[in-house]
Amino acid sequence: LEAVVRDPQAPLLPDDRSDGYGTLTELSEALGDGAAAERYTQERLAVLETAAAQAKDPIAAATYDAHRLECYRRLKRYAPAETMLLSSQRAMPQDYNPPARLARLYLDMGRLDEGRAAIERAISLAQGPRRVSMYELRANLLHALGRTQEAIDSLESAIRLVTPKLGAPA
Repeated sequence: LEAVVRDPQAPLLPDDRSDGYGTLTELSEALGDGAAAERYTQERLAVLETAAAQAKDPIAAATYDAHRLECYRRLKRYAPAETMLLSSQRAMPQDYNPPARLARLYLDMGRLDEGRAAIERAISLAQGPRRVSMYELRANLLHALGRTQEAIDSLESAIRLVTPKLGAPA
């Protein structure tokens, strides 16, 4: 796998190459090799940043946001992650993904009030079951803010989204 993802001639799209690096990172961690995991994460991020820089527009570049955010968080490179996500949010103001990702980043950074505002925006933009993980993230933010009952309420909202209504077809 390492030989394939590192081979520039391998017929892989950037996101496929990124997935390969992600697998190498996970395997390295499972084997207790943190140095290799970090090295693969840095290589993965380089691939993704190149692909985003070569994208035809900011919306196409945002295709790589999820994987890039994963790398930035792992490497604790919060400032470039925030810059990336704010740019994506400006380019796609009606997309729930940038504010949802910002909320996760702000939780990592301890910027809980900003995280709460971001997740509320994401929830307002998302539809249906996509909101389940957002309610969970909101619960984590609320709990970290010491607002445990509101956190429980948020989790109950998530449960209601995935619980079939009595009498409704399954």
